[in-house]
Amino acid sequence: MKKKNNYNDIIKNIRSYYNLTQNDLSIILNINNNTIRDIEINKSKLSISLLIDIVNKFKLDLDELIMNNKFVNNKSINHFNSINNRLKYYRKKYKYSSLYLSNYLKVNKSTYLRYESGYTLINLETLLKLSTLYKISLSKFLK
Repeated sequence: MKKKNNYNDIIKNIRSYYNLTQNDLSIILNINNNTIRDIEINKSKLSISLLIDIVNKFKLDLDELIMNNKFVNNKSINHFNSINNRLKYYRKKYKYSSLYLSNYLKVNKSTYLRYESGYTLINLETLLKLSTLYKISLSKFLK
């Protein structure tokens, strides 16, 4: 017997895949943090409009996501994710908040969170600013 697909798990799986907190995802999707929580605990259902927004924001294949709960993305995920994972690693290591870093970089918080989630590619100038702040070489971000 085939296991029933719990569409609410899509939210948890996306957060896990992109290393996002509920708050991070709510900022990226421009929704209330409680909405994410309620969907994850099955208090609310994942709406079609939210699902479409997720697919569009993360550039996912809707069919693969619905049928197999797989994240098929057109980006070069391995290298892209390694950079965004390092961004999050250094932020936590130095105990900076995403708000502090967004102010330091002069970008809004949702833009910074998109860098960390891998949704938006971070530019070289921004990486240079962060490497200066963290006192590490640029090559550490780009390995």
